Amino acid sequence: MTEKDTQTRLWQEITGMVVAAVILVMVAWLLVPEPLVGNPTQTELLSIRVETTDQRVLSWKPRTVVQRQTARAIVDYMATLHKHNTLLPAKQAWQGKQSMVICLRTEDDYQVVVLGKGQEKGFACGQDGLGLAGQVPACQTLGEYIWAQIQEDLSAGA
Repeated sequence: MTEKDTQTRLWQEITGMVVAAVILVMVAWLLVPEPLVGNPTQTELLSIRVETTDQRVLSWKPRTVVQRQTARAIVDYMATLHKHNTLLPAKQAWQGKQSMVICLRTEDDYQVVVLGKGQEKGFACGQDGLGLAGQVPACQTLGEYIWAQIQEDLSAGA
């Protein structure tokens, strides 16, 4: 075996290891869930937009002290949930499926969680809609929890 063959084989082995490492990282990224809200103490709930059964769109923003406490409880609850990364573009994931849109702000970025009508899974993505969406399982439970928290405020404002 010549020196050139040895070098070629070495580069082939290195390339194979790099490809295997990239595939392993990508599989781990897709399979390992991450928290829906990474740092709840640094996360602020900005607003919730709800589409009712009669096609009205109601908006809730925490303004009073009590509403801010409610928003904190919602963020804390969301911190117990996990999302699964997907290869689905964000805009495509939540197009036409919005019954509840939750806007959050952290120190680093803005995040939107979209829960759809009758959907088992919701989606989380950046506010700009760019990038990939994360899938939020059990969005029905999250939607019911949030609705129970803000329903009285929305009814009073309607």
